[in-house]
Amino acid sequence: MDSIKIFWTFLFSCFSVHLAAQQGEIFHTGNSDLPFNTVRCVELQGNMKWIGTDFGLAMYDDSTWTNYNAANSGLPDNRVRSIMVTSSGDLLIGTFDGGLARFDGASWEIWNTGNSSLPDNFVKCTAEDSSGNFWIGTMGGLVYLSDDSMSVFNMSNSILHSDNISSLAIDAGGTIWVGTIYGGLVEISGKIWENYRTDNTIVPINLITDLKIDSSGNVWMATPIAGIIAYADNWFYRFSLANSNIASNSLTGLQFDRSGAVYTTSDDEGLIKYTGASNWFNYNEINSIIPDDFLLDVQTDTFGNKWVGTMNSGLVRFNEDETNVSVATIQKSDPPYSFRNPVNDKLRIRFNEDLPTLVQINSLNGETLLQEKSVTKNYVVDLPSSGLYVIMIYYEHQRFTEKILSIH
Repeated sequence: MDSIKIFWTFLFSCFSVHLAAQQGEIFHTGNSDLPFNTVRCVELQGNMKWIGTDFGLAMYDDSTWTNYNAANSGLPDNRVRSIMVTSSGDLLIGTFDGGLARFDGASWEIWNTGNSSLPDNFVKCTAEDSSGNFWIGTMGGLVYLSDDSMSVFNMSNSILHSDNISSLAIDAGGTIWVGTIYGGLVEISGKIWENYRTDNTIVPINLITDLKIDSSGNVWMATPIAGIIAYADNWFYRFSLANSNIASNSLTGLQFDRSGAVYTTSDDEGLIKYTGASNWFNYNEINSIIPDDFLLDVQTDTFGNKWVGTMNSGLVRFNEDETNVSVATIQKSDPPYSFRNPVNDKLRIRFNEDLPTLVQINSLNGETLLQEKSVTKNYVVDLPSSGLYVIMIYYEHQRFTEKILSIH
């Protein structure tokens, strides 16, 4: 797939969303040995599926499950947040509060804040360069690990504008791409560092939840409130609800299949697929086997399967080719309101003709901060602090969910 052609075709196309019914398998604690139904990350190694959950690491080889946890193995924390298969076949496992683990199938090696220079025990992502050295993303900065020697890069000794490293990828030329939370995108090419942010480029947001490099060397980024961002030929392209028929702006993960199609997981609309031009597909609870619209990760195998981690419903093997149902096309309607995003301490919503029956604002952890039934056409609400908020706008037969970024 020629990614540049996709960008330009995208800009001049009419957009549609294709929905289809699919088959596959769902693995959860009730029908398998999956240790927990929250699947944070998935990594594929031949026929082995390595699955990171909130209660340990699982391996599934299409017939047998093997579980590793803090009680029966050297795993330092049951809350697994990232998995990578190294060039030597070992696993690098990032945890929520136990640091980084290396597992060769028999023995474990652990790096944490107590026995190494690791700046934080929350390890979100890892990547391996062509020399076999590792880059590690933590809540406390970026780490370079070479022959058991660690170098730490953070806001105090580099151009990083955030120590919260969310995603890493290394392209064919050896350039390291770093996604951050609130610090934008960072490019490391040898000793030259570049930081792309809203205040120095046209990148629309500084929050990146995942990033991947396509076969043409373009950088694709998933964001929590701004849809997909693609960086190609020194230009940023945005795919969002405002300019495309992508099903959601609230994205959690991103991956490519063998054909170059882009798959991204969302926290409210299931799995989204993009194949260029006007070809957007959305697979969710309503039209597919996927049991949960809050998805966390996706990996694609050589058989066309997508292995999808869900927030509450386990692991899904999803394959849209396993269907005899014809594909339908729909046009998405615009929401009956508008507002700026990001905002400062005040969220201002302008409603069209019809007013909603309820406006509800939640924190990201689900706490309800506001419920308002008496809403005016020009509605203003104070947001208590900087951060991300979830706003739900209810009409009689419809609900809209949006994420708002407040910067005070």
